[in-house]
Amino acid sequence: MFQHIASELDVCQKTIVNALKRIDLTFKFNRWVPHELTDEDKRKRKAPWFRDQRKEKILDRIVTCDEKWVYYNNTSRKGGWLAPGEPAGSVARRVLTNQKVFLCVCWDCRGIIYKEYLKSGQTVNSAIHSNMLIKVRDAIREKRRNEFRRKVVLFHQYNARPHVSMMTGWTLYKLEWDLMQHPPYSPDMAPSDFYLFSHLQLHLDGEIFNSNEEFINVIVLFLDSLTPQFFAEGLKSRQNVMSKINCAI
Repeated sequence: MFQHIASELDVCQKTIVNALKRIDLTFKFNRWVPHELTDEDKRKRKAPWFRDQRKEKILDRIVTCDEKWVYYNNTSRKGGWLAPGEPAGSVARRVLTNQKVFLCVCWDCRGIIYKEYLKSGQTVNSAIHSNMLIKVRDAIREKRRNEFRRKVVLFHQYNARPHVSMMTGWTLYKLEWDLMQHPPYSPDMAPSDFYLFSHLQLHLDGEIFNSNEEFINVIVLFLDSLTPQFFAEGLKSRQNVMSKINCAI
């Protein structure tokens, strides 16, 4: 890397490295990212939230849905302060396994509206997701009848393929919900990912389950223990996340 500069200046590469260190420069590799965001992608990451923020009483209209794989074995690496020469502990890496559940959750600022656990080996496709949206509509009618009597649902979901398919689009059209557009390549802006699921994973940290019933029971108890204030803060905190993201763009 420094060979060309060293050749031009007729010095060794070590001299170039030492000179750069003296002016407090550090060598760093570029970070691998899933996608290189274009200027248009960056604009879309900023636009949806700030446009929606200008509307009054928008948080009580938002219904957001997302999915997550949750594992039976939730062992994680731990760190700690050790004496010099004392070896670090070890933990077995989690292997690929079918001992997991695909959790689908829809919620608003008042709490959980609908949740579903897919069968082992089953993942979301357009048909399953469209069918789930119908169940969400029915749950809203049952649990939020008064709240949405005079208001239209403002629906938010991450733009995974089953979420943006033609079948799903037709289902959303028939539901007549307003849609909150999610910017491309931005799972970090989904409230479930950065808020609800992160709290769930902290709750499960270190737990190992032996049966599907035991596992689901713990998830149900955790979700039922959350207060309306928790969910309201989750939607409000999206503004703070957006601010950090926009500063980094």
